[in-house]
Amino acid sequence: QIKLDFSKDILPAMLTHLASIKVDSLLVEGGAALLQSFIDANLWDEARVETAPLKLGNGVKSPRLGFAKSITKECYDGNVIESVFMRYEHGNTLCVSSQAGCRMGCKFCASTLKGKSRDLYPSEILGQVIAAQRDTGERISGIVMMGIGEPLDNYDNVLRFLSLVNAPEGLCIGQRHISLSTCGVADKIRALAEEDLQITLSISLHAPNDE
Repeated sequence: QIKLDFSKDILPAMLTHLASIKVDSLLVEGGAALLQSFIDANLWDEARVETAPLKLGNGVKSPRLGFAKSITKECYDGNVIESVFMRYEHGNTLCVSSQAGCRMGCKFCASTLKGKSRDLYPSEILGQVIAAQRDTGERISGIVMMGIGEPLDNYDNVLRFLSLVNAPEGLCIGQRHISLSTCGVADKIRALAEEDLQITLSISLHAPNDE
């Protein structure tokens, strides 16, 4: 499975490049050949190629929460992330991860036990939504960024994800159906307030100080 991650600004250049090469031949040769074609076209700084096999967990049903299914994704570099599909009467919500691991150090959270490995690319966050829809055969209508990682510690990539998942030509999930949870990265909260987004911000405070 080949995934490309790029901003909408370079979409014309990407389409022109893909139209000029024999994509089928490059895919037969393997992902490395396709990757090299982007490097040769000076598009590598804006595009990333990755393989991302998925491992799907069994669903569990809760009388209070409804139906939930975990979806574990092994990234191209061996890091493992997880998202959770939740079915409610009003629609389906997906909890997505924004990082592989976390460096925030919240004592109650298992995600931080081994620290942060790396930030997830926008395509890796978006891929969790696409994979969940493909696995369940149902549309995702809401997103909560409460999985592995601190979203505001991966600020730029999370903003790109929010733009892509909300795009009319994409999944078109409304911003008012997206919640972002943070443990309280103050400077990024201020920056997010200037972005003029319609998402919900949830702040997880579990101590009166930073000790």
